[in-house]
Amino acid sequence: MSNLREKYPNVHVEGTTSGTTGAINCSDIADSIVREACWEHEGVHQGTILEGLRQFGGLTNAYAQWYTNSVNWANDEVAAYGAGIRYYKLALDWL
Repeated sequence: MSNLREKYPNVHVEGTTSGTTGAINCSDIADSIVREACWEHEGVHQGTILEGLRQFGGLTNAYAQWYTNSVNWANDEVAAYGAGIRYYKLALDWL
């Protein structure tokens, strides 16, 4: 991992979503367009997490297995990036 950080020092995470509560954090983003795109992206994760918690009855072992499943994670990232991209496209139309 440290080699990747050295090779790509400017790559970072804009926001986060708690895997245990669904709470979103996009608060440290100064640019309002990037911040809103972050909320759109993280909102997809939030919806997925809250649905998983509902489906599996909270923080159960079944939830943990579902949450850490790489296929589920990858599918959720594709959906989340799509939401952010849709917002960026709308923002470009507004400018």
